[in-house]
Order: sequence, then C-alpha cells, then structure tokens
Amino acid sequence: MKTTQILGSCLVLSFCATASAQSPRIQQSEQFQRRQEITAPAMRLEPGQTVPELYPGESEDVGPQHLLQLKARPTQFEVLVDSQFYWSDNVNYAGSNAERESTVFVNTFQAAYAPRGLTLNGREVLPRIGLRSQWYNYGLDGGNDSFLGSLDFEAHTLFAEGRYYLAQNWQAYLGVEASMLFDQGDYGDDFYSEIAPYWGVQWFWPIGENKLVSAGYRGFYHFSDTETFFTPSNVNDRTDHSLTFSYAHEILPKLVLQPFYRFQYTYYTEVNKRHDLLHELGLALGYRFNNCASVRTFVGYQIKDASSKSFLPDYEKLDAGIGATLVFRF
Repeated sequence: MKTTQILGSCLVLSFCATASAQSPRIQQSEQFQRRQEITAPAMRLEPGQTVPELYPGESEDVGPQHLLQLKARPTQFEVLVDSQFYWSDNVNYAGSNAERESTVFVNTFQAAYAPRGLTLNGREVLPRIGLRSQWYNYGLDGGNDSFLGSLDFEAHTLFAEGRYYLAQNWQAYLGVEASMLFDQGDYGDDFYSEIAPYWGVQWFWPIGENKLVSAGYRGFYHFSDTETFFTPSNVNDRTDHSLTFSYAHEILPKLVLQPFYRFQYTYYTEVNKRHDLLHELGLALGYRFNNCASVRTFVGYQIKDASSKSFLPDYEKLDAGIGATLVFRF
C-alpha cells in the first residue's frame, strides 16, 4: 500500500514538472504574438484618409483609400524581421512566491504573400498567406539559471487570412494558424502543436490627423496536441475570446504613443473544463524612420485569474523592453 502511494505521488510530481516546464512556453508564444499584433506600427494616418489600411504599406502602394474609390493593388510579397529584448518579473507565469525574473530575447522572421484580392459587393477581399518563425531565448542578462536555459524554444507557424471592409471604419477577418513548438535545435519531436482557426472584427475612428481610437474582437479555437505522459494530448484544447481597446496618438512626427487594454476569456474544452480570465494593460512608444524601419519601447502588465489552480495558477506579470522591425515589400 505504501509503495503504491509513493508511486502515485511520483507520477503526480512528474506530471506537475512536465506541465510547469511546458505551460510557460505555450503561454509565452501566444501572449507575445497577441501583444505584437496590438503594438505593431501597421497603420499610418494621412490627410484625407477615411478608412484604415487593410495591410501595412497599403497607402504607399495605391494611395489613401476611400470606400467609394477602392483601387486594386499589385501582387505583393512581404518579408519582416523583428527583434525584441525585454525584462519580465515572472517569466515562468507562476503564482505568488514562485516567480522567476529574467530577460527574454525574441527574434522573428516572417514571409507573406498577398495576392490581388477578390471583389465582394464592390469591396475587395484581401487574402494573405505566409510563414512565421520565432526564437525565444531566456536569461541572456548574465545569470546562471539552468531552469531558464531549459525554456529556450522555437515556434514555427503557417497562416492564412482574409480581410474585408464591412463598412466605413469596420474590418472583418477570418483565418487559420498551424503552429509547432520545439526545444531549440531539436526538430525531431515537437512538445506542442496546434491548428487554430480564428475570426474577428475591428473598428477604427480617426480623430483629426494624428489620433486614432480602435476596438476589436478576436475569437480562436485551438485544436492542440501536447506532449504529456499522464493526461490526454488534447489537454490544451481551448477556445478564447478577446476584446482590445487602443488609442494611438502621434505626439511628434513619426513618433506614436499607444496605450491599450486587452481582456481575454479562455475556456479549456476537454480536460477539467476550466476557464481563465486575463487582463492586460500596456503602453507602447514607437518611432517609424521610414516605410521599412521602426523601433519601439513598451511596458505591459498582465493579471490572470484561473479557475483551476492545479493546472495553471493565478499570476501577475510585468514586462518592459525594446524592439526593432524591418519590413521589405516587393
């Protein structure tokens, strides 16, 4: 009887160790990408522009767009290179008294193809397909923490998306992502993969020539496959729904200040039927040198409330850092 209890305890501890080693990286990949989408300098306001760009650089290609004067754009390839270095006071997404402080260095390479769009009800549907690869490295501030070294990983994603003007200042989009996460340098076996269809709408309201208010909803369903020993591989199947509110103000030419707030509700559909609430407040300051190069600095604070503390704990997390982006279009 005692032997059985000991064996059972070992199995539980092994499962907890496995979950704690993987959960931070899964969360890191997802939350990093959502923040990047909010703070990316994807829109410029020009005099007389009445609707936002559907994709970065649209105004450079065909001039400011008006709903009654849409112009077809040429076939476009886009290559993006981004580097971001930041500090976090809770890099392992842990609860109180278990947080680990560290730096995170994230490098992104993305290539996308945006063919000429289809026309629906006199408005263009703009498709986009591409590949995104990211490398996450922890503890590059000189610390000697073996746990942080074990977190280094890569994320590779194929994506396809279509965007459409519903009405003036309204966009809708529908897409799908297929992602795989690997330990760095180990491509033989991924520790997490998913296929995630998503959908959403965005609303924009220009205020004069240098201010913009925006709000958006995005929904996801994650069909996941997680490397586990004692739970089903679909333990991370989930749906999440987020609302984002943002205000962008060009305080000086090419210098944009952007506070934002994001709320996300996540429901895990297969194991434990748990649900999480996430609140994120952030502030970004970005400078665009030209159509190809931009830099930014940011600070973000997250609060997560999890219904099942045994799987994912409640946490609070503060991040602050800098980043730079190069975009080439042809």
